[in-house]
Amino acid sequence: MPGGTRVTHARRFGDSAWTKTAKIETITPEGTPKTYFLKVAAGPSARAMCEGEFVSAKLIREAVPNMVPEPYGWGSYFDDSANASSTEPEADSFQSDESESDSESEPGSDWTSIASSDDASEADNPGGTGGADEDQDERDTKTYFYLGEFKHMDFDELPDPDKLLGMLAKMHTKGTSPNGMFGFPVATACGRMQRTVTWEKSWAKSFAYQLKNVMQYDMEKHGPWPEFEEVCDEIIEVVVPRLLNPLQEDGRELRPALVHGDFWEKNIALDHDTKEIVVFDPGCVYAHNEMEFGTWRSQWATHFVTKPEYKAAYDKLIQPSEPKEQYNDRLRLYIVRSHLNGSAGDFGTELRQLAYNDMLFLCEKYGKLPGQDRYDPQKDLQVTGAYKAFDPTIER
Repeated sequence: MPGGTRVTHARRFGDSAWTKTAKIETITPEGTPKTYFLKVAAGPSARAMCEGEFVSAKLIREAVPNMVPEPYGWGSYFDDSANASSTEPEADSFQSDESESDSESEPGSDWTSIASSDDASEADNPGGTGGADEDQDERDTKTYFYLGEFKHMDFDELPDPDKLLGMLAKMHTKGTSPNGMFGFPVATACGRMQRTVTWEKSWAKSFAYQLKNVMQYDMEKHGPWPEFEEVCDEIIEVVVPRLLNPLQEDGRELRPALVHGDFWEKNIALDHDTKEIVVFDPGCVYAHNEMEFGTWRSQWATHFVTKPEYKAAYDKLIQPSEPKEQYNDRLRLYIVRSHLNGSAGDFGTELRQLAYNDMLFLCEKYGKLPGQDRYDPQKDLQVTGAYKAFDPTIER
């Protein structure tokens, strides 16, 4: 907030599964009222949640102004309940839109360099993992915050398909990777899982890295399951290359698109006052644009999957990538990532079973089945249509 701002009221506001959120009412130095949205998080992924959302929101607004609420800053402080040695914020713990301006012209100046792949040199790698300069204990004891524009949002009225998907298509088109590669300059979060993405020229390699990260997170959460682990290995080593490499073979080019990362009905609303569409809670990555729609076919995303006019509005602007005959299989692969992320994030083993069944389907078609289990159509959401509206209070 600008120096001289006076806080008049602060209270908890809204629901969040992984953070605490608040509405902060202030009087500016000029004497006018201004309201802020505050998000506070703690734990190993907290920095990724707050810094990742700040960087993501800035990049989305550069591509599509006003698509997301304006981000003002992010930072950290020591919570005296976790670390009694200090309750004062560190001198460099706050990053505002102004204080990060230098990092836009010199991307590596504030973001620690991310480890590059074999075909991505340090010179091609201007971003960073976010938090790499802190040890794990320090991240665990710090509390992080994100400060942004407050919007009074209405979730009861459906957004216009052409307007919403027009915004999304513009973000996918105008959001340009700074080095022409797949990845992101800082770690982000989806749910409470940190996503650290290396820069890659190959989309198949980039997605394999992301998916393997989610698989490991899920295994840590739920424990050993040998059949599941064998299928995961087949997906990473065989299915992903066979299904995603063709996107960049035979003269085809795949441009990294800026994707929101968690684009579904609970992160989309209408501004209560203006009735304009508001999209929020981004955790972006430069990726294949179709990955955005993996979330739409997840078990909890009932809003768009039952209303085909939304996807049709997007397809009028951007057609599925070639080879088009593999489009639905690519989405199935992207759904696996979403379901395992949800499974590992405390929403239970049903999502894990759905992901496992989808992986069996893909292994049968593009690889081999390492065990005795077989794909079951009665566990396939695309067959049964058994989608469930998201309820964060229910263990799935």
